[in-house]
Amino acid sequence: MVFTLIISAISCSDEKLDENSVIKKPNVTQNAFDIWLYNNYTLPYNIDFKYKMEDIETSTSRVLVPAEYTKAVAIAKLVKHLCTDAYGEVSNEAFIRLYFPKVLHLTGSAAWLSNGSRVLGEAEGGRKITLFEINELDPTNIEALNEYYFKTIHHEFSHILHQTKDYSPVYKDITGTDYLSDSWDDPSATSQNVWLPKGFISAYARKEPDEDFVEMIAHYLVYNNTWWNAMLTAANITASGNNRTGKTILEEKLTIVKDYMFKTWNVDLDVLKATIQRRQGEIGKLNLYDL
Repeated sequence: MVFTLIISAISCSDEKLDENSVIKKPNVTQNAFDIWLYNNYTLPYNIDFKYKMEDIETSTSRVLVPAEYTKAVAIAKLVKHLCTDAYGEVSNEAFIRLYFPKVLHLTGSAAWLSNGSRVLGEAEGGRKITLFEINELDPTNIEALNEYYFKTIHHEFSHILHQTKDYSPVYKDITGTDYLSDSWDDPSATSQNVWLPKGFISAYARKEPDEDFVEMIAHYLVYNNTWWNAMLTAANITASGNNRTGKTILEEKLTIVKDYMFKTWNVDLDVLKATIQRRQGEIGKLNLYDL
């Protein structure tokens, strides 16, 4: 039996491809806020400021709502005034463009955990920061602004900096035996009377050295000197098992932090703090809602 194999050769040399893509981009009309964001975030800093709810940007395990438009406009102006422009004033635009998180993502509601606590903010791989509870934004309450939004931003930005160029290993040994890992939020450890005398600026700082380092930066920047000195006074106690006061430990840590920021990034932390504090006092003069 003979099998005949027939081969058909097809030449594609004369085939013309359709120049129109089969992938159609949706027609999106930019509003005034979109244009403002492009001019104030994307163009100068290469930052994508996401204020509209996108399912790929949020966890499906949480029930969240979008940020209200007017609140999104206000927080965008506040972040520009108190963060990106503040760093740009002390350093330069290139520094922010190179190292600041590339995505700022807003969510209107809180993110609740199974233990009843809520997440103030999240960061992903040094690339994105998500801010929650934007719909509760009150520009007249500077304490709440710092607690819920700006401390988080400075905390996460500082992570990017030390992950790019690490700080002195000496810092990790100052309170090396007092870090608690995931037990930092145990009720027995969350009282200020416990962590301050041990030389930590917050309960979360006791999680591990990297968190301690960025918590020092974030707290030092957003709170004024009166607050900081009050914390040092409250820390002027020698905790059980220690041979130094918490105040002495905090001052040693701050010296290393300042030295790192200046020698590594040419950022004078005291000048940056004064700049942020001055800008906080200017919030009442800002037009936060009109574009």
